[in-house]
Amino acid sequence: MVEVPAYVDRNGVNIPKVGDLPLGCAAVCTASITVQRLAVEAAVHGDVTLLKQAMLMDPLVAPSARRPRSAR
Repeated sequence: MVEVPAYVDRNGVNIPKVGDLPLGCAAVCTASITVQRLAVEAAVHGDVTLLKQAMLMDPLVAPSARRPRSAR
């Protein structure tokens, strides 16, 4: 699956050429992709430690979830 901008008109679905992502956007995407790859590897191998690493690296995980329980 690939996400791209598109529009639909009488000619069907049209996907305009947009070029490369700006470097900052590409960096955010790369970080998310890496976290997702870690999570998949953890699931495939049943590796809880790898899953925890993926969660700790995920920018969408609340910062409070990253702190040890004793610090909450």
